[in-house]
Amino acid sequence: MVGIPTDDVALSCQALVLDELELVGSRASAGEMRRVLPFVANGRMRVGELITHRFPLSEYEAALATFNDRDSGAMKIVVHP
Repeated sequence: MVGIPTDDVALSCQALVLDELELVGSRASAGEMRRVLPFVANGRMRVGELITHRFPLSEYEAALATFNDRDSGAMKIVVHP
């Protein structure tokens, strides 16, 4: 799973071919959560590894600034209530 990169990305296709993997482009689409949740639940999609930043709700402004800063390295930001 990859977010929308800001620069071109080099991709080695050897693993795709040898392991017969699929590479699918997608973006946040309505109704997709229903299809994704089973992968998250059974551990096939390790979403916890995508979380790069965590903020308390009291620091929402900083969380939003981090989200908007392309140089922050943020992939997924969690704001805890």
